[in-house]
Amino acid sequence: MKNKGLVIFITIVLALTCIYQLSFTWKARSFEAKARAFATKGGIYDGEKYRTYLDSLGRKPLLNIGITKKDYFQCKDAELKLGLDLQGGMNVILEVSKGEVIKTLAGQSNKNPNLLAAIDKTQIEYQKSGGDFIDLFVSNLKNIAPNTTLTSLFVNRDNKQINSNSSEADVIAYLKRELKSKADNTRQVIEARLNSGNISQPNIQELDGGRISVELPGVDNPKRIRALLEQSARLEFWEVYGNSPKNQFAGYKKIYEPMNAAFAQKLRLTKGATSEDSVQIKAIAAMTDSTARDSAQKAFVKAQNQKDSSKYPFAEAGLVPLLDQKGNVVESSILARAPKEVMTKINKMLEDEVVINALPKDVKFAWSAKPESEEVQVYQLYALRGNRDGKAALGSGEENIIADAFATSSQTNGQVEVSMSMTQQATKDWKAITRNAAQTNDYIAIVLDNKVFSAPRVNEEIPNGNSSISGGFSVEEATDLANVLKAGKLPAPANIVAEDVVGPTLGAESIKKGINSFIIGFIAVLIMMLIYYNRGGLIATIAVFANVFFIIGILASYGAALTLPGIAGIVLTIGMAVDANVLIYERIKEELRAGRSMKLAVTQGFSAAFSSIIDGNLTTLIAAIIMTFVGAGPVYGFAIILIIGILTSLFTSIFITRILIERRTDKGKDVSFSNKYTSNLMIGAAFDFIGKRKRFYAISSIIIVVGFAVLFKNGGLSTGIDFKGGYGYVMQLETGKQAEDIKAALDKGLVGSSNEVKTIGSEGRYKIVTTYKINEPNMSADSIEDDVINALAPFKATKEGILSSSEVGPTIASNIRTKSMWVVIVSIIAIFIYIIIRFKNIGFAVGAIIALVHDVLMVFAIFALLDGIVPFALELDQNFIGAVLTIIGYSINDTVVIFDRIRENLNEYKSEHDKGKIINMAINQTLSRTIMTSVTVFVVVLVLFLFGGLALKGFSLALLIGVISGSYSTIFIACPIVLDLFKKDKSMLS
Repeated sequence: MKNKGLVIFITIVLALTCIYQLSFTWKARSFEAKARAFATKGGIYDGEKYRTYLDSLGRKPLLNIGITKKDYFQCKDAELKLGLDLQGGMNVILEVSKGEVIKTLAGQSNKNPNLLAAIDKTQIEYQKSGGDFIDLFVSNLKNIAPNTTLTSLFVNRDNKQINSNSSEADVIAYLKRELKSKADNTRQVIEARLNSGNISQPNIQELDGGRISVELPGVDNPKRIRALLEQSARLEFWEVYGNSPKNQFAGYKKIYEPMNAAFAQKLRLTKGATSEDSVQIKAIAAMTDSTARDSAQKAFVKAQNQKDSSKYPFAEAGLVPLLDQKGNVVESSILARAPKEVMTKINKMLEDEVVINALPKDVKFAWSAKPESEEVQVYQLYALRGNRDGKAALGSGEENIIADAFATSSQTNGQVEVSMSMTQQATKDWKAITRNAAQTNDYIAIVLDNKVFSAPRVNEEIPNGNSSISGGFSVEEATDLANVLKAGKLPAPANIVAEDVVGPTLGAESIKKGINSFIIGFIAVLIMMLIYYNRGGLIATIAVFANVFFIIGILASYGAALTLPGIAGIVLTIGMAVDANVLIYERIKEELRAGRSMKLAVTQGFSAAFSSIIDGNLTTLIAAIIMTFVGAGPVYGFAIILIIGILTSLFTSIFITRILIERRTDKGKDVSFSNKYTSNLMIGAAFDFIGKRKRFYAISSIIIVVGFAVLFKNGGLSTGIDFKGGYGYVMQLETGKQAEDIKAALDKGLVGSSNEVKTIGSEGRYKIVTTYKINEPNMSADSIEDDVINALAPFKATKEGILSSSEVGPTIASNIRTKSMWVVIVSIIAIFIYIIIRFKNIGFAVGAIIALVHDVLMVFAIFALLDGIVPFALELDQNFIGAVLTIIGYSINDTVVIFDRIRENLNEYKSEHDKGKIINMAINQTLSRTIMTSVTVFVVVLVLFLFGGLALKGFSLALLIGVISGSYSTIFIACPIVLDLFKKDKSMLS
């Protein structure tokens, strides 16, 4: 072999790099083991002692190799990362609220009814089908209001990049830039929050469409993380329409009484109207004399007032002002109080046009952040007073007004609060605001994300820019709020549209099952290679071991996380890596049978197998690369491992295997590639595969037709949560219960939802998927979780019983469906193009694609036949799409190897007119390789199926079907199709 020294050098460098990179993991884990031993006394683990050990000794050098020193925390950052499914944690996808961004950019036009209608319609369409939000919005706006120009809505003093002379295209481009900018800034703010909140190893990525992926391994408090991520942290200081003698009880007289009077009049004019009243209303409306009409209308209203004495509809609805025992209004910044259950109704009443028109233009309503007590869920309503622009006195702009914030104890009552100091400019503004408020003895409300935390009376000017927020915080809540305020407000509201939470219990199970499947799969390959290829099998096993070592080392260097599907990818790579060695060994055996020396046979064998190895691996690589575009998640982790594995297996099989073999042959030693049982196995095989092709066409057609008949009869495969949207939970419930009974309880407790319940794994464990309130905006995942637990109370459901949870919003689900469909189509097209380029023959390409489509249809058909029979979920989801793409890669690999031999035979036997005979010869010549590779891959996938855990059951079953179907279709579909095409067009195989 030429350049042997270079190959050895590269191998040594790669090995040392992997050892260096993996040493961080070894050192970090060893240090943590010592910390756990220190924190465990008498079998009792003390978490506080563990953290103290890490903090006190973690900064001392832990890894010292002379040229560099690393402490524990540096080693921890560089260690091999584990995915959420292996150690527990949380993965969240946030989406910037595009509608709110547009409203903000519209400035004072943000209440334009046409603008609001266009935003509402766009949000509905975007949820269903995705697309570009700005383009959809502009299209809807033009349909709703054709004469409305974008400049009339968006040109204002804040949007300096556009003006009245800007074209529509300029405004659209500006809106898209601003939306992208908001997403970029949001990612930066979130990263700052997580870093200041001591969240370890956060992985934050900006996705397309204004979305941000946040992966947080090891976190065990999802509620806290949701608050850190979603909280806008828009801190504002508002003047208040309060009640005091100095302002003549403005809150009650200017706000509460007018809004009651306005709504009461509306009720009298609508609900209280009799048929005679309706006739009179129509008659008044028909009057042409405006003076007479106004007079008649006043007389009618007066008469209605006398008939109906209900003057306080808000009070009747539950919104009651603060009154003393004598019925006098109490001095307070609070406008009124209402129970939690009527707040939604009150909000709708406050948004009524008659109420808005009856009140001052600068009023804005906001509820208290927390109820008056946990026992009595009563909230307080405040009437905030805006400045001349209708905004807060301080904090309404984009700039951050807080320089520092920290949790502390109040000097007055000892409660935990957040103390804040303002920026230099904000301090000046705050001084002026408090001076004016002190002169009138007014109130100032501290409002965070449209919720009032306190509204104290200002007695004196505050010159130093200090303030505080109180609200019954715990120390952790106050610390997190302080960190959020220091990191700054989100430039636009961001909502969680998808979420996965994996508990540590499920993570520990996944690690155990993943490692077991890896070890058993590796041992299975070792035994099979040793039995079939003797000493050559031992060399191949060394190469495969090196391949796995390189995969893990490169994965650690790349910074990617090892996930359960990633372990599946390693196990599958082990099986597929063997294929290259099998191809080489079978070629070497052919050369030895032809009478060549061992040394020459090795050289010729590697040379003859090279083309097939490259073609097979490149087609699989195409599928793997396209797989990365499905999205962040289990499929992505699998694809990354597969890509790394394909590249390293090429290196180890072509170069390392050859170096090890030639090391023996150079010393004059033979390398046995068979034993007495396998030396002549499949030699001289002459099965007539081509002659029986129509029989196999019929078998495939029957299976696919029957499978799809069942599929359509059952309404298709059930889709996973990532395809249809909803909330998913793996829950531990009371044992011995039927899934149907649990579903009935969910249907009853979660009204208006579609629910699925499936028994999985161990006794009492169920997978639950619900669409409950998935289309309602800004729904809290904690609230949904509470409702699910309440609905399943008869089955002893608890918070602790939720082993994992996930949430996928309708927009994300729509995007995943569309992307998954296209990624399969594009992968098939890409492979089709590659086959045409590589073989320079459309007949091979058509045969390969028909075989691929056959394999995909076969997986769907058999899934449909097995659905409901196997004791685990068979769902159409991202894992299924990943399996389909893997099957495409495996199947085309198998097909290309035989096509390569057909092409070789066509060149060698040009005088042979019976092309079917040549194709049959090629199939039989490669039969030993086909069987060995198929059996090896089947065994390792079977190991995945049996030992890989429930998360991989459906995935590995699809692969099992695909391995069988892929080998079958290569022999009985792809090759015969090529022959049938040749019979129609003789140039196909010329």
